[in-house]
Amino acid sequence: MKPAQTETDLTKFGPAWAHGCEKCKFGLINPPPVHGVYIGMYVVRAIQMDKGFLVFCDCKAGETYEKYLKARLVDIRARRDLVDGAYWKQVIEQAVEASLAPAQRETA
Repeated sequence: MKPAQTETDLTKFGPAWAHGCEKCKFGLINPPPVHGVYIGMYVVRAIQMDKGFLVFCDCKAGETYEKYLKARLVDIRARRDLVDGAYWKQVIEQAVEASLAPAQRETA
């Protein structure tokens, strides 16, 4: 029998400043979930940022993460031309769906 999957404690990795401050978690303030999305987390977060779902903290972690995601968004847009448009539409829909609260999903 497989053991229950648990969330990885990411505070074990990277420099301490990257974990955020007392106002945020890894530079994000109350970020939407990414559970149930089967694409890379950086892709989901970049799309969430582009759609206005993310609030970045003004600490070093927030500023660095925002800069990183903006660069990844440029990369994603460049690759979008190389992949079927229906696939990217599905990727964006999954990222937006993951950002909505359950009640919002029913009305979206």
